[in-house]
Amino acid sequence: MLGGGNPVSGNNPAGTGTGLNYVGNHAYAYSGIFSASTTESNMLKFSTGNSYIMAQFCWGYNVQTGSDIIFRVKVDGQTIFTTIWADATITYGKDQPVPILLPPFSEITVTADVVSGSNIDVLTSMTGRVYQ
Repeated sequence: MLGGGNPVSGNNPAGTGTGLNYVGNHAYAYSGIFSASTTESNMLKFSTGNSYIMAQFCWGYNVQTGSDIIFRVKVDGQTIFTTIWADATITYGKDQPVPILLPPFSEITVTADVVSGSNIDVLTSMTGRVYQ
């Protein structure tokens, strides 16, 4: 296993959760459906280990609600990318994927929160290639 991430194991073959999964020289993380509220909450949170990852991030929502949503990617607590979806009307995949290099020995956090409107079910995914 590269980089010390979580292995893919029997109980959760899709790998949903907050952690990072490795398959050969590839890495992925899927949040699964997550209920975003007015409090910023972690959708993904993992460490990169001794390798860097050329990652691609995508976001989506389960049902269009008219809520405004902010998605953030943070490296070691510092926001490096933010996207705001006004009225949750962005079609999944628009302006996506977002490529981001994830440095080694870093804590990566992807968060979401609703800035106006009601709670909304959202999701995020990260796929990437691992380099030593």
